Amino acid sequence: MNKDCKRYEAVIKLDALDVAVGETTRNITCPFCAARGDIKPGTFAVTRSDTGVLYHCWRASCEAKGFIPSSGYTLADRPDKAEFAPKYFQHPLRELPVKLRMWLKDMYNLTDEDIRANEIKYSYTENRLALPITTIDGWKAGIITKRLPEQFLTLDTDIERYNMGRKSIVYWESDAVRLDFPSNVTRRGYPDTVVLVEDKLSAIRLRQFGPAVSLCGSYLTDEMAGFLAVHYRHLIHATDADTWQNADKPSLGLRHYHQYGLFFQSFTVRHISKDPKDMTDLEIRQEIFGD
Repeated sequence: MNKDCKRYEAVIKLDALDVAVGETTRNITCPFCAARGDIKPGTFAVTRSDTGVLYHCWRASCEAKGFIPSSGYTLADRPDKAEFAPKYFQHPLRELPVKLRMWLKDMYNLTDEDIRANEIKYSYTENRLALPITTIDGWKAGIITKRLPEQFLTLDTDIERYNMGRKSIVYWESDAVRLDFPSNVTRRGYPDTVVLVEDKLSAIRLRQFGPAVSLCGSYLTDEMAGFLAVHYRHLIHATDADTWQNADKPSLGLRHYHQYGLFFQSFTVRHISKDPKDMTDLEIRQEIFGD
């Protein structure tokens, strides 16, 4: 992470005022390089959005990068950000029943260590899986509950019947960057690359291979992209079939690539055939990492 970001924020924001919202320029001098008296035109990329500025210096001797929120200068027609309202999870949790634990291990190739490190629990009043949302620093920012497969459904309680049609329910209890980072379990050789997926269980599965992060949804925002760009150089965006097989809509992964690709040393979009949690090790290596 760039330690001098705060010092040069005002300079970058002032220069970015000449950039149209939604566009990228390389006509701005890198203030980090300039401070060392080492100026080379065309190496500093700035993308302006309606929520801030993404910046990245491509010089190996600098590599300054980050996201600056747009507070402090006016943007036309910019809506006010809604005040954060926490949504708290209020149901008791228990350890996973043996049959449910075995199902997770057999169905998704998870290990006991995966389950323990990521604190996967059972919400027995809802009859749902409960998975904590974790920040990059290991803090708990909320909980995701997931509907169980048919063989585990009982429909004995009103709340279970009420939530029957909801595949996932997200409870954000903290106003953190809305990304979920599974706990570090096992790495098999991809430490420099973070894989971005929609689903929490898929991110836990991929964490066996290296850094992975869940969107807890489908869309990457400026804030999320800026946060990831500060912490990682390479990003693989693995998009589910339902986000790229619709002929009437452009690929969501490609849209994110055009918006945020400049701020990573590499930004790779993988159109995968199924969720990573449903893949074998060989399929993950081939479809996601391209081995």
